[in-house]
Amino acid sequence: MIHSAVPSPSYFRRSKFIPSVRRPSCQRLWLLFGVTFVFFGFSPFRFSFGGAAAPVNLAPPVVVLLAILTFGIASEATVRRPLSRTVTTPALLLFAFVAYHYLSALTATNLTLAFRDASKLLVSVILMCGIARYFPTDGRLLARVWTAVIWASTIIFAVLIYRYSVVFGASSLGANFTEETREMRNQMTWYLVFVFPLAVTYALLGGRVLFHRVVPMVILTIAMVYASSRLTWVSVFIGALSVVPLVLRVVRRKFLFVGAAAAVFFGVATFVGWGLLTDEVTPEAGRRFQYLYAPSSVQELNSYEVRLNVVRRGLSNFLEAPAFGVGLTNSGEDHNDYIRLLGEFGFAGSMICVLVIAAGFFRIWPLRCTGQNKILWVSVGTRMALVGLLASLFGINGYDSPLAWSFLGLAFVLRRIEAGTTSPSRGARLSRGRVRSLQPAPRTP
Repeated sequence: MIHSAVPSPSYFRRSKFIPSVRRPSCQRLWLLFGVTFVFFGFSPFRFSFGGAAAPVNLAPPVVVLLAILTFGIASEATVRRPLSRTVTTPALLLFAFVAYHYLSALTATNLTLAFRDASKLLVSVILMCGIARYFPTDGRLLARVWTAVIWASTIIFAVLIYRYSVVFGASSLGANFTEETREMRNQMTWYLVFVFPLAVTYALLGGRVLFHRVVPMVILTIAMVYASSRLTWVSVFIGALSVVPLVLRVVRRKFLFVGAAAAVFFGVATFVGWGLLTDEVTPEAGRRFQYLYAPSSVQELNSYEVRLNVVRRGLSNFLEAPAFGVGLTNSGEDHNDYIRLLGEFGFAGSMICVLVIAAGFFRIWPLRCTGQNKILWVSVGTRMALVGLLASLFGINGYDSPLAWSFLGLAFVLRRIEAGTTSPSRGARLSRGRVRSLQPAPRTP
């Protein structure tokens, strides 16, 4: 009998050279993804190789690819795990959404730019599906990854605050270590919409309120005020209001303590921040905060008319081609994703977008964990950031950003962990059916 010289796939899955997703090597890769997650938002510095500069925001997808290829696909636990029902329906809708982008790009005046945007969305969606599919069902690991995200963001923003306030003496926070510039400032402030809610819940719901838990919340609060972004302030506030019923329902006994602690912290932060805002270092933040309650007194920052013109232009594009829109990238930069999608994709594409948002939101939003859950702070913070993300799209073009889709991938992982486990495989269902069939029938009296 001649044996094949090629080992079977089960040999490689059993081999000690292919680690399982539960081994420390795989966890280190996902933790490295958490450390580099901040580079999805912006690149505070660049690496130079022979005169060519490489942005550091390429690091997170490379780490995810290594985690999937090295420890995900080759692992027996991951290969046999079926695709969760939590991901199946949104994935089908996302396929239609991406395909509609490529069809709409055919009518664009700038085909290169249109296909680049469509390809960017495709890569972002693939990245989300890879995270949602191959991240281990381990709540402790997910909490450690978000802790790495919070502390890496805290260190980078602490350095930025020092550089721009002490070294540069700038009136607002920027996103570059080496020089004072406003480049990537919008991306940096938008990144705070994702990480700041988790820093707050990490301090207030992550266990006993200790000093090392409060430090990230304090640093990121200073960064959010110093960045002087009204969109970030409003989006975070809306996200915080949305999770109040969830926190009240899940942790009733601790709600008064958490609410009192949050009120004291933000009261002190507001008092101290008001003194800082009146100083010469941050006059822009003071004027932007004043605009929120007295816009007539800060006429130079009045953007209501500009945003109304954006809405009018988007509606005119929609009326020009109500069925299928004017085409991808034909509406220009309008800093409002909802109006942009309505004008560029028309009724058909907008309905697909609404279904994608609804399918994802209503599968992630229900909170079915108890107050004894070890990752309660991740659950509440993720939902707070999710609402903030949806609110922020009214003032930024970011629906095709890898940052947003990677965050959604981690949100789907959280939902799978909260559900207990993934859907059982067909073999497991059949084996349980055979076990039940072998059990004797109950006797009747």
